[in-house]
Amino acid sequence: MRLKFVLFTCLAAFLATYLPAQSTCDIRVKMSGYTADTLWFGSTFGKRAVPDFHALKGPDGYFHLATDKPLAPGLYAIIFKKGGSLQFLSCWLAAGQHSFTIETDFYRMAASTTVTGSAENEALYQYFRRYYPLTDSLDDLTNRWKSMQDEPSFRAYVQGQEALRAYQEAFLKKHPTSLTAELVRQTLFLTPPQQPELHADWQSEATDRHAFLRQHYFDRMDLSGSEFLKYPLWVDRTDYYFSKLPPPVPDSLSAMVKDVLHRLELNAEAYRYYFGYMMNSLTKMSRYRTDEAFVQLVREYVDKGRADFLGKDRTSRFQDDANRMEPLFVGKKCPDVTLYDKVGKPVSILDVDAPYTLLLFWLYDCGHCKKEIPAVISMYDRYKSKGLKVLSVCGKGGEEDTPKCWDFAKTMRMPEDWQLLNDPQRKSRFSTLLNVRSYPRLMLLDKDKNIVYKQVGDVPEEVMVRELERVIR
Repeated sequence: MRLKFVLFTCLAAFLATYLPAQSTCDIRVKMSGYTADTLWFGSTFGKRAVPDFHALKGPDGYFHLATDKPLAPGLYAIIFKKGGSLQFLSCWLAAGQHSFTIETDFYRMAASTTVTGSAENEALYQYFRRYYPLTDSLDDLTNRWKSMQDEPSFRAYVQGQEALRAYQEAFLKKHPTSLTAELVRQTLFLTPPQQPELHADWQSEATDRHAFLRQHYFDRMDLSGSEFLKYPLWVDRTDYYFSKLPPPVPDSLSAMVKDVLHRLELNAEAYRYYFGYMMNSLTKMSRYRTDEAFVQLVREYVDKGRADFLGKDRTSRFQDDANRMEPLFVGKKCPDVTLYDKVGKPVSILDVDAPYTLLLFWLYDCGHCKKEIPAVISMYDRYKSKGLKVLSVCGKGGEEDTPKCWDFAKTMRMPEDWQLLNDPQRKSRFSTLLNVRSYPRLMLLDKDKNIVYKQVGDVPEEVMVRELERVIR
């Protein structure tokens, strides 16, 4: 019998044996900094909060979530509004522990949440207080490793994985019989045995480590089981597999997404939910040529009618996104777009005579642009001797925005030899033709105006330089 099936069965048996068949709910919640007047109690469906009933804030600042309706034991959610969407805190309903108090700070929940009156929930939030900072750090280290591909970043990446695993093992030793421990066992980060003597160099160690993670990542989680959509930690761990673990190569990412879908095939409800969720995630992922993986999946699943459950609107949206992305793959020629300089002179991107042309798209009121532009200036100083030219494009269209564009360029001290452009008459359709959906955005072209590099969002200067070193000779 496979280990993951044993663990899945153990959790079900634990819930059946040690929790009451049905219980009510009586929970007091205080959330400092939360300005809305309503909280909800409910459950989760993947990453989606599903409210059941609500409570209004009382004079004492507490929300009293209570019901006489019998509730099955298990993991539930305290649901709140944040940024226009519903988000949640998880909580257990356990034997003798259906009446408790949760206190938290709206702006730092992971670090501040405390629970009284429920040992199971105290253990859950003790785990979360360290787990989420470790996983956030591992995400950053993984992104750095994928970008830098050098030994220091690989070693830091390994240390991040080992730190998470060590903490999970320490928690299991301290709370071996808790409900949270069962979830931790299922989502334990598997790391290969340390045998550096078997590797000739760090590159071979990195290759073997990736192969191990890919082979054993789901040993403790059976994605075809019903628990996949009930436990957010399962979804988080699956997210890391498809969004962080693949090497920065589109075919590898596409193959690992297909692996997840294959594992979900026997769980039709989870398959439908997670397919849409992954596709939405891929449209937002902007590095490592993820657009190519997205288009591959649209062509293979959506275009061929293998995702009819998406509905007409989402099907059309994914196909439209793919049609915009495909002409802009690395290696393809940049579309012919004409923009205008400060005196209204037209400038065609394809007419710029340079070994390398960098398109920099920004907004004058974009915080990320303010962070990114100094790094681009520094990078330009490094490469201008190799013939790099910069077309600096203000993304705000309309004549009323034009003076603000030029004022911003002056404030950011953009070099005088950059060509400052915008589209005051909104005639170029550059945002559609170049798929500029967010800012800042970079696109590097070679002498023939073929796309050789793309980037969305601000990244550390050293990462940007490393990426450009691969293509600027």
